[in-house]
Amino acid sequence: MPRTPKYASDAERQAAYRQRCLQSQSLLGLSVSAAESSVTPRNSAPRNSAPRNSAPRNSAKADYRRWSWPMQAAGRDLESVGQEMADYFNGPSENWQDG
Repeated sequence: MPRTPKYASDAERQAAYRQRCLQSQSLLGLSVSAAESSVTPRNSAPRNSAPRNSAPRNSAKADYRRWSWPMQAAGRDLESVGQEMADYFNGPSENWQDG
């Protein structure tokens, strides 16, 4: 038999959860600031601020820093694979290579 929902919406359920968290913090003697005690979405950004998922201002510079080391490592790996292939090909005798 399905249970009847305790809260009418997800927003009410989340608000009740935050309220319980604040109550448990106050019972434990943890300090609760006024900003934390208001029932607002946890990840809400203050007004007049950029969205959280916006790109950094110097995105080209950040991309370069992010990808420079992996690109160098990939280049080194390709060089070593190429050298190993050449060594494998040059290793056997010439009679074997001629078939």
